Amino acid sequence: MAARNRDVPPDQRIEYRIGINVGDVMVDGDDLLGDGVNVAAGLEGLAAPGGICLSRTVRDNVRDRMNMALEDMGEVQVKNIARPVRVFRVLAEGEAASPPRRPRPQWRKYAAAVIAVLALTAGGGVWWWQQQAIFEAADQGKLAYPLPDKPSIAVLPFTNMSGGKAQDYFADGISEDLITDLSKISGLFVIARNSSFAYKGRQLDLRQVAIELGVRYILEGSVRRSGDRVRINAQLIEASTGGHLWAERYDGTPNDVFALQDEVTKNIIAALRAKSDTTIPEAHDAFLRGWAHYIQSTSRDYVDSIPHFEHAITLDPRYGRAHAALASIYLTASIRRWSADMDLLPDDAREKGMFYLAESLRHPTPLAHQVMSALATEQGDYDRALMEAERAIALNPNDPDAISVKGRALIFMGRAADGEKIVRRAMRLNPSHPVDYLYFLGLAQYFQGRFSDAVASLERAAQLSLEHRGALTFLVAAYGQVGQAENAAMPIARLRRLAYVIYYGFSSTTTNVSEAISWDLQQLRDLKLLREGLRKAGLPEFEEEWKLDRADRLTASEVKAISFTRTHVGRHPKSGQEFRISRDGDGRFVATGIWNDTGISQIDGSRLCNKWNKFSPSCAVIYRNAKGAKATGDDFILVKRSGVFYFTVLD
Repeated sequence: MAARNRDVPPDQRIEYRIGINVGDVMVDGDDLLGDGVNVAAGLEGLAAPGGICLSRTVRDNVRDRMNMALEDMGEVQVKNIARPVRVFRVLAEGEAASPPRRPRPQWRKYAAAVIAVLALTAGGGVWWWQQQAIFEAADQGKLAYPLPDKPSIAVLPFTNMSGGKAQDYFADGISEDLITDLSKISGLFVIARNSSFAYKGRQLDLRQVAIELGVRYILEGSVRRSGDRVRINAQLIEASTGGHLWAERYDGTPNDVFALQDEVTKNIIAALRAKSDTTIPEAHDAFLRGWAHYIQSTSRDYVDSIPHFEHAITLDPRYGRAHAALASIYLTASIRRWSADMDLLPDDAREKGMFYLAESLRHPTPLAHQVMSALATEQGDYDRALMEAERAIALNPNDPDAISVKGRALIFMGRAADGEKIVRRAMRLNPSHPVDYLYFLGLAQYFQGRFSDAVASLERAAQLSLEHRGALTFLVAAYGQVGQAENAAMPIARLRRLAYVIYYGFSSTTTNVSEAISWDLQQLRDLKLLREGLRKAGLPEFEEEWKLDRADRLTASEVKAISFTRTHVGRHPKSGQEFRISRDGDGRFVATGIWNDTGISQIDGSRLCNKWNKFSPSCAVIYRNAKGAKATGDDFILVKRSGVFYFTVLD
């Protein structure tokens, strides 16, 4: 085969790994069983592609009978064999033996034990060749990210070998569970699911995968499910050498899937053996079906995922992760106005979300604490938000979503620099991160006054999600801060189409100004910098402004000219209530009618702001009324939080 491959392009070569042992076997139908077979399988896993490994027993039988060079690889522990096996590698023609091996650093032993994977004997050799991508050692100098100071691994989506996409969810679930189990080990750096699954269905150059993700190890494999049988094949590859560190095959039934997963990860978990959130295979299967929809994060997929999660809970009422997923779905739906797709009012969706959240916290999972952290941030309880994020991270130190939630809490509580560091950590764990990561990064940059950086991050976020209200809102503000108000027209138009405007006031120490701001910004500790940018960019501040032509809005000088040393006489268009406000040249005013009070006015931007003696401070903007006239007393429009008022100006 080696001779054949010399004149064959790399992508067309067939390469076998061969392990040879001598020993007794037992015959059971078409299977060969016993220690002799187990040793051979272990030797095969140690061989490089195209290579051969022998046990000492074989070496002793052939050393004087065949013209070959061997390299002594020392005593090697083989799975399911009590005593170490002395292993010899057959050297290729002209190949010299490696220098005596130094003891491996402890962390490399740990990493090499990460996965127990596919053991292929002669019958599996062709399968192995068919499934593996061509792999060469990754050039460490080309890595997209510097290698972490601990073993780094990416688990690629396992191939569904079951014949039909209907079982994709099962193969994906196996891969995700392995990622989750490995992520719980603080001594490992594990690439997140989003980034690993970006390679699903692609013809892979594993060298390039390692370079793009910045990892030392890659795990890949396949899942075959046929009737009541499941076979999991997997192998661990060291990117720096291109060598296969481990290979194994596991057979069982769908009911054995948890045991199979534990077997795959047991060599790194050791005493900390991975456990599933449920012990009921059917519940786990239902959850995986729902999760395949949930991760798409669309309204339609959320609706489709609900019955699967509900079925999982019916089968196992203590299934915490299923409760947490439903909590996330309903709370998100209540906020993003997706509840109508579920035939629910927003308040009803929120009530269901709170119910499932309470249930999920009785059986805590990282997802439950992530949802709780996001909810606490929305409510302005930053200490609770940070605590819940830390709890999620404690349960899974490599979960980038939990880490990003912590970053968000830090940003919202006014610690933007700390939040940025945390968000970048999440982005490193998940290079193919969701749009929220870019949004959080843009938030952190904005609140540090790095507005140009914020524009770059938020533009990317807005490109990835045309309906991300938070990203659009901050992008408008960032454009305002860098003097690019003309660029804000498109995100403002998107916000207007979304018809999602929330109004609330300044703190009592400033002015009571209402603004159009995304739902998840309501509890920012310091809104002054955000409002400043929004005003500079020209975002409408009041509900009725969205219905008016911005070309008719008066500038600061125009507002002052018609307000100071003038009298405004007007009425509310619906109630007909009248008002009269007279100001002197310094802005001191006397109001009668609807507002019977005195105070002082000032111009803030292009807004007319009033500090009342009896009422709370308030601001308004003024428009020309294209359909009105001085003769009818409605040639100007006053827009404020409480509504629209028509008026005219008296000298």
